[in-house]
Amino acid sequence: MLHSSILLTGATGLLGGACLTHLIQRHGANQIVALVRRGRDVSELEALGIGTVEVDLCAADLGLARDTYCAVAERAHAVIHCAADIRFNVSLEESRQVNVVGTENLLRFAARCPKLAKFAHMSTVYVAGGKPGYISEQATQPGCFFNPYQQTKFEAERAVLRAMPTIPATIYRFSTMVYDCGAARVSQFNYFHQLLRLAAVNPLQAIPALPNAKIDLIASDWAARVFDFLFAERWEPGRIVHICAGPQNSLTVGKLFEMTFDVLGFAQRPEILSEEEFESRAANILSTASRKQMWQSLSQFFPHMNIDQTFECTYLSEAIRNRDDLQVPDVRMMFRDALLYCVATHWGQCNPAPLSWPPQLDPVPAVQPKQ
Repeated sequence: MLHSSILLTGATGLLGGACLTHLIQRHGANQIVALVRRGRDVSELEALGIGTVEVDLCAADLGLARDTYCAVAERAHAVIHCAADIRFNVSLEESRQVNVVGTENLLRFAARCPKLAKFAHMSTVYVAGGKPGYISEQATQPGCFFNPYQQTKFEAERAVLRAMPTIPATIYRFSTMVYDCGAARVSQFNYFHQLLRLAAVNPLQAIPALPNAKIDLIASDWAARVFDFLFAERWEPGRIVHICAGPQNSLTVGKLFEMTFDVLGFAQRPEILSEEEFESRAANILSTASRKQMWQSLSQFFPHMNIDQTFECTYLSEAIRNRDDLQVPDVRMMFRDALLYCVATHWGQCNPAPLSWPPQLDPVPAVQPKQ
C-alpha cells in the first residue's frame, strides 16, 4: 500500500466491480485496496495490481489483527462501501449482519482513519419501502418494507446519518440495475430479471398492477460512470444522492409489460387489474394448481408495481447537465436489450446464442445473485 489508499468493499460484486474499473482508470491500481471477505478468490484482483486485505465486516475491528487494522487505517483517505447482502429470501437477522452490523463496524473503522476525506455508502432508492409518491434525496420515513434487504439498507442508512457529524460521508442511493450497455450483457441476474423469466411463461390471465406506476431502471455501467464522476469531481459530504433514471426516463408498468410481450412475440397477454379487481376474480384467475404455484412465485415481485412511486434526481440531473457522456441511456432500448439477452442466455444458464423466433421459453431455475 502507498501512503494513501482508497478502500473498497464489495469489489467482487456487481456495483463494486463496476466501480473498480473506473477507480483503476482514474487513480491507478496501486492506490486501491479491496477489503474482501475471508475465503474469497482474490487472484483476479491481485492480477490487476489491486491490494487485498481479508476482513470480516461482521466482527469487531473487522476481524483484523491490531497491527494490520492500524496500518490500513493509517493509509486510508477514502472508503467506498459497496458490500451488501442483496438477497430477499433470508431472515431479517441474517440480512442485518452484513448490511447493518457490517456498516456500523466499517463506520467505527472510518472514525479511526486520520487521513479520511471521503466515505461513500452505497444504498438503494428502495429504502423508502412501500411509501407512495415522490421520494426526495433526504432522510426518509419509509412505508412498509417488502423484504429484509429494503429494511436493513434503511437501517444501515440510519447508522451513516448518525455518523455524519464526525465522518465525511455521503449516501448514494442506486436504482435497479438491469443491463450493462457497454458490455452488451446482463452482469448480474436479480429479482427484476426473474420477474421477466416468470412473465415469459405467461400462464395467468390477469395480474395486479397500476398501469401508470413508474418503474425506474438503470444500466450498471452508466451507474458506475456517474458515481465515479460524482465521487471524484462533485464530492459533497453530508448529502444523499439518487443515482436513478428519474420520472422522465422511467417506464410505466403498462409500457413495460407491453414491451415485454412484444419482444417475446406473445399475442395473448394477461390483463392488468387493480389489486381489488384481482382479488375479486382470484378464484377464477388461480383456478388450477399450476396457476396458484406461479402466483406464489410472482407475488413477491409485484408490490412495487402497485405503488405510484417516483424518485427525485435533481442533484444528479444538474451535476451531469453538461456531460453528454453521462446522460441516462435510452430506457426502452436498454430494457429491450436486457430482455433479449435474458432469452438468448436462457436467463444466465448458458452463453448467448442466436435467437429463434418465437424464443424458447421453458422455465429455468431461479438464479441467485452474487454477493
